[in-house]
Amino acid sequence: METRIKQLCLAAGITTSYQLQKKTGFSPSQADRLFNDKVEAISLSVLEKLCETFGTNPNAIFGYDVPETAKVETVMPEKKKPVKRAETEQTTVIDGDYLTTAQVAERLGINERTVRDNYTNGKLPFVKIGTKNFVRPQDLEVFEASRKAE
Repeated sequence: METRIKQLCLAAGITTSYQLQKKTGFSPSQADRLFNDKVEAISLSVLEKLCETFGTNPNAIFGYDVPETAKVETVMPEKKKPVKRAETEQTTVIDGDYLTTAQVAERLGINERTVRDNYTNGKLPFVKIGTKNFVRPQDLEVFEASRKAE
């Protein structure tokens, strides 16, 4: 991997390692190594200072071209639908899409604690899958209608 520090310096009007040292506050030897691309590793603090100095991000500082043979297509696994356990038996039943507690809270404009309180007091039906609680969209619609009626 190579760095593009010298190119960034030249684009910013910095033509010597001494100017880089004065601009960044690096030691003379560190500025020289960076300017002449003779570094094997860059600490996060140095990287942060370089990004700050040139007003850029780490992608602009490092150059790495992935060879065509090494490029791999990223395939995301399909999202699995939550599984609902039947109340009377241990079999697993697939029962449509569910909303998370966070999604319910956002949709209702309330905080997640209030949503969980509504689970506890029986006002909002939910399904527990593993350690998470999920709400069926139709149950949420009934709950929203009852809230508006109050």
